[in-house]
This record gives sequence, C-alpha cells and structure tokens, in this order.
Amino acid sequence: MPKTLIEIASEIVQAQVSLTPMPATDIASSLRQVFSALRELQRAEEVGIESAPPVEADAEAPAEDELALTPQNSIRDDK
Repeated sequence: MPKTLIEIASEIVQAQVSLTPMPATDIASSLRQVFSALRELQRAEEVGIESAPPVEADAEAPAEDELALTPQNSIRDDK
C-alpha cells in the first residue's frame, strides 16, 4: 500500500529533526509546509506537466551561444 502524504511529510520532517534540533512549534510549521508542498506536487502530477505554466527563462542568464568559446578564444595566457 502506498504511503499517504502525511506519512511522507512526517518522514521528511523526522529526518530533518534528527539532523537539526528544532522546537515543537518549528516542527509543526515544517510539517505543514512539507505537507503543503507535497500536496501541490501531487496535484501537479495528477493534472500533468503539459498543463503546468511554462517556466520563464532567467533574463540575466547568458544565451548558450554566448557561453561557447571558439577554439582560438579558448586558450589564453591566464587560463
């Protein structure tokens, strides 16, 4: 039988707490956040990735051809 979302969320938070001590209020908050994130992922999976909104490219990221170097430009004195 597959695990429920609350079981998965509790396992994630339990692993987090085993590495980093947390007060009870933070544990409860973390559990709510992880559960909500898992529920959103489950809904997105049910709907399908095709209908998900497109991810916008970072406007500041250089284009792929700007990153490519020609063989002549790839060899420099300081590199």
